[in-house]
Amino acid sequence: MTYIILSDDKGKEMAKIIVDSVTTYANYYLDKLKLFDKFWFSLNIKDSVDKKIRTRTKEIFHGDVIGAGLF
Repeated sequence: MTYIILSDDKGKEMAKIIVDSVTTYANYYLDKLKLFDKFWFSLNIKDSVDKKIRTRTKEIFHGDVIGAGLF
């Protein structure tokens, strides 16, 4: 499983997004952005995670990555 991890200013993990698929367009730009620590994602949100699982694992929803870029 692939995750996008959301963190606060201090680097502490706040939440996880489960990535189901990545488009060819987004994959192309993710390969170019390997050297950078921070960049944005454009997501197509599909489904939220069950409340019981969400509190235990910090996973908030399932989504497809459709784009990526620099701030």
